[in-house]
Amino acid sequence: GLEDIIKRRLGKGSIGFGAEIKNVRSLTIGEILSKVQPEDLIKFGFIPEFVGRIPVVATLDELTVDDLVKILIEPKNSIVKQYQKLFEIDGVTLTFEDEALALIAQKAIDRKTGARGLRSILEDVMLDIMFDLPQYSGKTIIITKETIEEKTTPKVKVGSVVKGKVKRVTNFGAFVDIGNGVEGLLHISKLSHKRVERVEDIINVGDITEVKILAQKGFKIELALERVL
Repeated sequence: GLEDIIKRRLGKGSIGFGAEIKNVRSLTIGEILSKVQPEDLIKFGFIPEFVGRIPVVATLDELTVDDLVKILIEPKNSIVKQYQKLFEIDGVTLTFEDEALALIAQKAIDRKTGARGLRSILEDVMLDIMFDLPQYSGKTIIITKETIEEKTTPKVKVGSVVKGKVKRVTNFGAFVDIGNGVEGLLHISKLSHKRVERVEDIINVGDITEVKILAQKGFKIELALERVL
């Protein structure tokens, strides 16, 4: 391509102690194309008469991660704003962590799809979440880096109260399914304001509960019991 022709020209350096060392390999395609000369266009295949009629040659730089993140969030009808509006219809507040947006942008760069590839990457992740959207009604969910990378369930904002079903009971607490197969730990100390000796005195396997999300780190979710329904 044209960039190869420019590379060969830039790579021709002088020999000797005073020679300037040119590391062409470290240049990006945008930086290489910005150094285009009429002779490069002629070698590329344009006839001299045509090249002579081009008074100005402008080049474009490749989009960076920061550029693609801006495309995701800044335009009036950006992809992120469209999803936030769709989620709002079901009473769900949608937010994205900065790391998640950066990863979406990086995936588009890796695939060499540019800004047009952002929607397909995001849709691939959001499809399953939208299918289970009713269970998040009235809550704030957070799309994290793990959600984009591993398609894990999005975080529910700390402090949100969610419904769950008790799956397992142990000596130190209970594991509650809060939706989509995600389990949180309801520690025995969070079951009641009073001291509880046995978990079964408060809840049992199969009980439907309302629990508050106290903390979430990765796959570990700490819950507190609000009430048994």
